[in-house]
Amino acid sequence: MRVRVGVVRALVTLWVAGTVVNSLVVVAVTRDVPALPFVNVIGICLLLSVVNALASVLIYLVVQQFYLRKRHLPPKHDRFS
Repeated sequence: MRVRVGVVRALVTLWVAGTVVNSLVVVAVTRDVPALPFVNVIGICLLLSVVNALASVLIYLVVQQFYLRKRHLPPKHDRFS
């Protein structure tokens, strides 16, 4: 199975963008919580990073299935004949 460079670039871009947004949200929400140590905030960000990587792959698989399904449709002039 050969993976194209564009696919890897898209997955990495999705993962990085999601991780940055998740980290900013976690830091903003937990900034005023004195009982939560900074180490726990880093752990939460790392956990969300892993979840985001899985979500990126899932998004790619869903888009790929939609693309493949759309690609195998007959031409428009033959659909209803």
